[in-house]
Amino acid sequence: WRTPTLRGLRQSLSVTRRTKPSVEEPLQLDANGLRKALQIGSDLIASPIVDHVRQQRAWDCGLACVLMAAPHARRQKKTEVKWHDVEKACGTRSVWTVDLAFALRALGCRDFLFLTKTTGCDPSYARLAFYRRDLGADSTRIQSLFRRAQQGEVSVKRAVATRDGLLEVLRSGRVLAIALVDLRLLHARAARTSLLPRSYTGHYVLLVGAEGDRVRYRDPAADRAELVIDADDLHRARVAHGTDEDLILVAVDTAEAAEALPPIRASGVR
Repeated sequence: WRTPTLRGLRQSLSVTRRTKPSVEEPLQLDANGLRKALQIGSDLIASPIVDHVRQQRAWDCGLACVLMAAPHARRQKKTEVKWHDVEKACGTRSVWTVDLAFALRALGCRDFLFLTKTTGCDPSYARLAFYRRDLGADSTRIQSLFRRAQQGEVSVKRAVATRDGLLEVLRSGRVLAIALVDLRLLHARAARTSLLPRSYTGHYVLLVGAEGDRVRYRDPAADRAELVIDADDLHRARVAHGTDEDLILVAVDTAEAAEALPPIRASGVR
């Protein structure tokens, strides 16, 4: 045995730092994994006809997505869903995806799955201008909601959907998906670069179906109801740093064709 030299200690510490175990990567779910997790079939059905709802303020795009998705979800009671019902169910103006999951639960939606890379608040987001102002104030509330979700109040899984897996379940007509995207990348091909935000800008859209490699979606910020995006472009917008690849998959009520669902009442949207 020899007394270690200062150089040797430094080398030992360096090795220790390099061999420190990394955080386990989230589970990657392909189409079969998504179908199993959501308990839906693989046969194709007609995608639901989803009314387009515009957001009313800068922060409520996620609420508009819930309002569009809820009438087509498997719910305990087939009652009309109004804008103020969603606002009450969400209960905050600093909206995170976990808030939308709890809002769906409060509206009686039964079969949906919240996928995310991070079950909580990623501290690195404090460096993003989009999160900087509210991250500290939101952190305790978000951590509490995730604890409740993991105790069984909401179906949440630390996992992400693969590009092809998401595309396949959207083609089936059996799923609607509330997706958090980077707005800059969502519109990167359609808008002039000078008109886009300079840094990450979170935005929610509702994915309503797919044909081939093209995904149909509803954008609460858009004037047009029917929008289409290439699957690769959507994937880039979904996996951008800041999104946590958040996705809420909502199982479509396959019996809705046999019974008329109450439509979204226009007067309910201010």
